[in-house]
Amino acid sequence: MHAFRYFVLNHVTKYFYRNSSSTPKNIPLVKVVSDKEGIRVFFTYFDHHFKLERPKDEKVEETLTRIKLKAELHHKKEIIRQYYSASGRSIQNDISKEIDVSLMQKDSVVDCNMPNIEAWSLASALNIGDIVYEVSYNPPTVKNLNLPEYILSGCAIRPNFFFECASLQESTFTWYRSTEANSINQLIDNDVIEENGKYWKKIHEGYIYFTCTEDVGCYLKVVCTPVQDGRRGLESSVESKTVVEVAPDKFPFEERQENTNCFCEDDSIRCLTYNVLAKMYVEENKFPYSSKKARDTYYRKQILLKELIGYKSDIICLQEVEDRVFERDLEPILNLKGYSGYYTKKGGHRYEGVATFFQTSKFRFKRKYDILLNRIVKEKHIYGELFSKVAGNLKDMNKLLSQKSVLQLLLLEHIHLPGYELLVANTHLYSNKDSPEVRLIQAAVCTAFIEHTVNRKNLQSPGIIFCGDFNSLPHSPTYNFLMSGKYECSANWNRSSDANGDTVLEHNLRLDSACGTPEYTNYTAEFKGCLDYIFYNKDILKVTDVVPMPRHEQVIAQKALPSEYFPSDHIALICTMQWKKS
Repeated sequence: MHAFRYFVLNHVTKYFYRNSSSTPKNIPLVKVVSDKEGIRVFFTYFDHHFKLERPKDEKVEETLTRIKLKAELHHKKEIIRQYYSASGRSIQNDISKEIDVSLMQKDSVVDCNMPNIEAWSLASALNIGDIVYEVSYNPPTVKNLNLPEYILSGCAIRPNFFFECASLQESTFTWYRSTEANSINQLIDNDVIEENGKYWKKIHEGYIYFTCTEDVGCYLKVVCTPVQDGRRGLESSVESKTVVEVAPDKFPFEERQENTNCFCEDDSIRCLTYNVLAKMYVEENKFPYSSKKARDTYYRKQILLKELIGYKSDIICLQEVEDRVFERDLEPILNLKGYSGYYTKKGGHRYEGVATFFQTSKFRFKRKYDILLNRIVKEKHIYGELFSKVAGNLKDMNKLLSQKSVLQLLLLEHIHLPGYELLVANTHLYSNKDSPEVRLIQAAVCTAFIEHTVNRKNLQSPGIIFCGDFNSLPHSPTYNFLMSGKYECSANWNRSSDANGDTVLEHNLRLDSACGTPEYTNYTAEFKGCLDYIFYNKDILKVTDVVPMPRHEQVIAQKALPSEYFPSDHIALICTMQWKKS
């Protein structure tokens, strides 16, 4: 046993001293992350990485006992491994030696009866035998960082990332463009750095970067420093895998934007509605004819934002907006262009919904209303009569009540026209082609709530714009109801049945379709038709201009939509309106 003890004393002591150097940069760390589920403890011992997940209310003594057991087990394994890899040594020490584990707050031992969540937040060090670990509690960390696979010039981009214990608002992002060190001047330029033989010129600071012609043919690099409550974590960086590409000479939407070179006059309103195609539906392989590039989320977002910004609309109504796309792309980028936006998520487990943006130089926000259509229909003070009609005629009421569609309303006040208010409604109705009755009732719920809002708030002749993907063709029951203000429903709610007046749905909004009924607003290999509309109350507003639809040859250039020129399977509708002066 003497040889074994001698081996333990020398090899293990050397191992610990080598891995616990007194210099600050070599102090080992134990990382502790807390969340609503509990705490996670990460540390390295004998070159082995450990992770413990413990309840946040558990006594810290129990967590330390777990750490002690793991440390002793791997301590023994490491001694045995090193002993047998160095044959012929004699023994001198007992491998059963107990390892002490303690949690320290400066020079004092933390009370072992404290709950984990409190003990680790106070701790400064964790002692495992002779090793002293510095406790890093909820350190700001960049867990993942990358740039789009395809980067176009003239577009807004951002890094894709995942933070742990860090704030996007506080964290910093610095952008660099690859460059050649052709002169001494470049080498002494403070904005040029050299890494592994590559030279990078600093070009921007901020989360969002708008690429330009100077970037074409160059790689991009972003350096992120995560920050939370003033605490800075370790920086992380990533380089683009490909160089910045030249954008096509002209996207089809840029031809349409020749009609929107500038924002419209103060007494006019340019309005846009657009189903932007959520990523989750692209990933369901619904568009096998679209190229990999056309289906790439980050490529699609670049050209989508380029399209939205170029129309210079005062009101932007979007459907199929994913919550993360709103938070990390649409809202921050459109904010830079003078917009304020609001998002309403669909019900259930859908991570998409509708979003409405408005130009803050023209409109002042007053109020937002969000309603889940299958819940609000039960509100008897609003829909008592409608609900009784529907419940008595609809074959399967559960179909209506199971849908997760929403209606978003924004009440805006015109800054330059005192006393003029605008009520903007945005929705996306049920898409099943075999359920026109569900869409019809959803539309009736929407109009009833709009009327209820006007009456409850005692709004004096507001302008009303009702945008969305209604999933309804021209002259369908839903379209006819919205346009005429009245629809007589047949007993079985079937499109082919003759209306017999069993139920009459009505509204008094006096709506018209601002862009008429284009041949199609949705174009795929399997379907083409007009599903999207901008309705407005024709007694208050008038249409002064409609942006032409793209040419058909552009739409079918890559068979159907989406394509490398159109980011969605839908096409944006844009029009300009004015108030009718009394």
